[in-house]
Amino acid sequence: MEFPYFQSILSKYETSRFAILSINTEPDQDSRVLPMMRGYGFTLLKVPNRSWAKDYDDVRVAPTNYLLSADGEIIFQPRAHNKRTQQIIEQEIDLLLARASQVMTTFRSRARVGNNE
Repeated sequence: MEFPYFQSILSKYETSRFAILSINTEPDQDSRVLPMMRGYGFTLLKVPNRSWAKDYDDVRVAPTNYLLSADGEIIFQPRAHNKRTQQIIEQEIDLLLARASQVMTTFRSRARVGNNE
C-alpha cells in the first residue's frame, strides 16, 4: 500500500508548500475509500463519474500517481511501494522545490532592479 509512504513524504515537506491530492476515480467505491483515507493528511477529491479519469491523461489503473509542478506540468509518475521508491520521489521533489526557489529568487532580483530604475 502506497499511503504510508506518501504520508511520510507529506510530513517531510509539510513546510515547503507541497501537497498531496488523492483523487478517487471510482465513485462507486467511495464508501470503502473514504474511511481508508482517514488518518492521512492528503486532500481527497472525488470525481463525479469514471469518464473523468479516462479524459485526464487516460488514467486506467488506480492508484495512478503524478508529481506535478506548481503550474500543473506532469514531472513524473511515481510509485511508492517501498523505502527506496520513497527516496526517489523525495529526490524529485527536492529538485522541483530547488527549481521553484531559483525561479522565485530570479523574479525577486528582477523586481528589485526594476523598482530601482
